[in-house]
Amino acid sequence: MRNRILGLLTTIALRAPRLVLAIGIILAIVSGLLAWSRLDVNSDPNALIDADRPYMQKYAAFLDIFGELEHILIVIDANDDHAAARACVVHVAEQVQHVDGVDAVYATIEPEEQLRYAWHRMTEDERAAFIEQCIALSSIEAPTTSTALVERAAALLVDTPNGVPRIGEARALLGWYISAVVDGQQIIPLPQREFLTSSSGDLYFIRVDATSDYSTLESLAGPLASMRSIIEVQRSSFPSVEIGLTGKPVLQDDELRASTRDMTRASVLAIVLVTILFMVMFKGIVRPLWAVGALLLGMAWTIGVTTVVVGHLNLLSMVFTLVLVGVGIDFGVHSISRYAEFRTQHDRARAIRRAMLTAGRGNITGAATSAMAFFGTMLGDFRGLRELGLIAGIGLLLCLLAMLTILPAGLAVHDQRTSVASRDRSIIGRTRVPKRRTQIIALCAMALLTLALIPSLRRLHFETNLLKLQPTGLESVEWQQRMIDDDANSIWFGAIIADDLEALDRIVADASTMSSVSEVRSVQRFAPRSGADASGVLNVLLTMPEVQSDDAQWPTDETWMGVLEGLDRAAEMDLPGQDTMASSLESLRQGITFARSAPERGRTPAMITEALRDELDRARLILDGSMRSWRDALPAIARSLYVSDDGRLLAMVHPRGDIWDVEQLEHFVADLEAIDADATGVPMTHLASLHDMRAAFSRAILFAAAFVVLFIGLDFRSIRYTLLSLIPTALGMVWLLEAMSLLGVSFNLANFFAIPILIGIGVDNGVHVVHRRREGGGRSEVLGSTGRAILTTSLTTTLGFGTLLLASHRGLQSLGAVLVIGSLATMCGAVLVLPMLLGTFRPREMQR
Repeated sequence: MRNRILGLLTTIALRAPRLVLAIGIILAIVSGLLAWSRLDVNSDPNALIDADRPYMQKYAAFLDIFGELEHILIVIDANDDHAAARACVVHVAEQVQHVDGVDAVYATIEPEEQLRYAWHRMTEDERAAFIEQCIALSSIEAPTTSTALVERAAALLVDTPNGVPRIGEARALLGWYISAVVDGQQIIPLPQREFLTSSSGDLYFIRVDATSDYSTLESLAGPLASMRSIIEVQRSSFPSVEIGLTGKPVLQDDELRASTRDMTRASVLAIVLVTILFMVMFKGIVRPLWAVGALLLGMAWTIGVTTVVVGHLNLLSMVFTLVLVGVGIDFGVHSISRYAEFRTQHDRARAIRRAMLTAGRGNITGAATSAMAFFGTMLGDFRGLRELGLIAGIGLLLCLLAMLTILPAGLAVHDQRTSVASRDRSIIGRTRVPKRRTQIIALCAMALLTLALIPSLRRLHFETNLLKLQPTGLESVEWQQRMIDDDANSIWFGAIIADDLEALDRIVADASTMSSVSEVRSVQRFAPRSGADASGVLNVLLTMPEVQSDDAQWPTDETWMGVLEGLDRAAEMDLPGQDTMASSLESLRQGITFARSAPERGRTPAMITEALRDELDRARLILDGSMRSWRDALPAIARSLYVSDDGRLLAMVHPRGDIWDVEQLEHFVADLEAIDADATGVPMTHLASLHDMRAAFSRAILFAAAFVVLFIGLDFRSIRYTLLSLIPTALGMVWLLEAMSLLGVSFNLANFFAIPILIGIGVDNGVHVVHRRREGGGRSEVLGSTGRAILTTSLTTTLGFGTLLLASHRGLQSLGAVLVIGSLATMCGAVLVLPMLLGTFRPREMQR
């Protein structure tokens, strides 16, 4: 069946080459137009994970309640100049508020916010005293002036109808007046502005909320560019401090832009370098260009199919172009190599037919095994890998189809004027084969070296620190690391939701006992001291007086004498709490003496009036807050972080130690889930997605290995040849691991995907060598045209993926390093070891 399909496709390409080319180009154009109009880009990292995964369902439920709490952070390092740092925070926050795309900016807890919440932090006694003061003020008749306070106090101290002076109210009014007279003394002190800082106090933070547009590759490009411009200006205005921009959204945006830029450059550079290498190896221009053209058409078809089948590209599936360049070109290399060999003996049509039939069998087996290695990722629970595996697998099959149709049609058009055989001008011709004894010695030497390096595998590990995969030189990464060094608690946190303060207290108490927990941040520091009974407060708020300009210069001596006489009478009366009152009245007398000396100290009635007006404004803020629930009265930043719209409360539980250490992360997650099974947050999703990715890779590798063995066994129908064809892959993997351990290259979430790719590449090489042997080729042919093709495909793969070594993204760099090492390792297994084994095990068949 395979031969019939290959024969049919070749016949069509030979009889109607221009029609085949026209259809291929039209399909590519349609695919491009379809992708341009309908293919979406989803740059949301959460879209890489299946929404139905239990840990993502918990996280999604949390986001529905509290929203995204991973914010943009502008960080200011005070460098011991805290005054400049605070001023810088205020200036930057003010300007960032006006940036398009910014929803909210939080940098400080303002004094007004603290006053509005003060009622809920008062004790019952403090509330009673405050209300008494406010009632006394509200009893003053208009016009309200600072002098009127003293006059009203004098009136309250005279004998009332029941014979008891209203000492408490009089004392409150006199206290207001005295505090207004004395510099720096206030009945209601103005709180200091609070800044968001790290635990050490050295770093100041500005939290910025901005809406991300995940339908583009630059979801936050506009707001971040504006913020960076603001920061650059402020750096010159505040040279003593350092300013940086970081936070999870910034890290993601920087990584996305860097990786997209690196992938685009790598893909273009890979195509150019592969084309040049192809031309050099085969000493020609037109034939390699036809193979590259077929590859480009196959890639275009892939984009069209992706638009129809998947509908979008995610952060991982965008890598498919480089995969197709690195692997898909191999099919064309083998076809051109066999065509060049047969062209020396046959005319154009027969050479094309024989090349497609012979190289095509190996190409089909190689493409099927490579594609299934990618399709194996679809067995995992990680959506991003499944989509990448699906697109890359389909793309390889479409590239194969292009090589089986477009390439022979192109060769037919190119060589149609020449019907006679032509000379093979490629660099590698027939190869001198070493003697059998030499082969055995070489095999033994390689085996001993391989075995000797096995102990080095103990140094190989899996790197889970995502910061180490970020692009080098990124400001956001450097500031993130600086935050970790200064205050590890400011980075990740687990989230536990409480319905009320009692539940929150239990959560905080339980979490604080956990050895894996360093700190719990919540609304607890703002929790009300007791139930806030605000009955009657509304009337006080409505009757609070407005202070007007003082017409009188100062209270008259007669007024002051009335006050002092009233205090004397109160001291002589037998009233409850007389001992305490006597001390209070004596202090009040001293304050009055000081207040009467105000003119001598340069104070004016206007100053007193202004001070009193400020006091009353602060009192109104407190009264306004008393009319609100404690949740509504919270400072804006506390409410945005710790309280949901429906009133539920959040406990942010921060881990102790290095959160990037998987063992510590697992301990932390287990502790949180022991407190609350619904605990969620980035530590949980990161750990679970890490397990999902590892499981997906493991399943993909096992599936690919099983399918490869099955498919090759059905292809060769021989256990011996099946096992022999797998040797380059097996040896390549061992040599790859040994080389990685020696070079200090670790596996990580970016380069682990190289293993399925290398399985496909290694199997492809082995299959072509064994197929060439089964066609009757001797050692010269196996090491000649087929060896030339394998050498070329390995070098093109190395060049294609090697362009990633130039990337700034360290994850892509590591992916390129693993693919380069693995490609060269599997090539050595295919062109050095496998032919020698074939010659050693079947010497009589290999004498030609």
